[in-house]
Amino acid sequence: MDEQVFRGGLNEVVRRGERLYRPARLWSSAVLGLLEHVRGAGFEGAPEPFGLDDEGNEVLGWIEGTVEDASGQDHDASAIEAAARLLRRYHDATAGFDASGLVWQFPPEQPAEVVLHGDAAPYNCVFRGSLPVAWIDFDTARPGPRLYDVAYSAYRFCLIREPLGTVTELDAARVRRFADAYGLNAEERLRLPSSMVDRLRWLAALIRERASAGDAAFAAHLADGHAELFAAHADVIERSAALRGALT
Repeated sequence: MDEQVFRGGLNEVVRRGERLYRPARLWSSAVLGLLEHVRGAGFEGAPEPFGLDDEGNEVLGWIEGTVEDASGQDHDASAIEAAARLLRRYHDATAGFDASGLVWQFPPEQPAEVVLHGDAAPYNCVFRGSLPVAWIDFDTARPGPRLYDVAYSAYRFCLIREPLGTVTELDAARVRRFADAYGLNAEERLRLPSSMVDRLRWLAALIRERASAGDAAFAAHLADGHAELFAAHADVIERSAALRGALT
């Protein structure tokens, strides 16, 4: 059987036919159980889980489509709204999942309103045409507040620029569109900019911490300037009156 090898930021995965094989991690059982739950709840925008094979791999169903790189691209209004709705459907499908006693890569966040994807960005999203249809790579999943996912996803789909420079009124309108399509309430909308800032500063600190501990993948991220970029973007978002005004 022909194989295709895909190399991402932290993982190498292999496609054989309609199955995808990913190296198992300590949190694989939790992730596979989560995928089984959301698929059972009718959410088809995530890979179908087939357990672990004898070689120590997660085995997942292949989802046809394309995945963007992490460089940051402009997404039109339809893509932004589709991504927000896809994230909301995923969050809703996690209701009732029993996460007690499970091992996750990162500790659960409070309040544990949903089970987070943890990295709901275009590079972890399958597109058909220009529209997002599924999330992949649930390695950073764990219980947490919905805004944790919404903040990073809105940042990646609506604001990411390298470098960001300023958040314009047009950019702010894109974030408002994401918040509307997801269905954030008034209080959540007010907290969204600060949630973006917190998430980006956490990522910058994580990159530096893991790089200092000798993690080669995070050392590469640090060398590429990702920590500095996230920190700079957090500062711009924190100062943006346009973004705060768009969400009131």
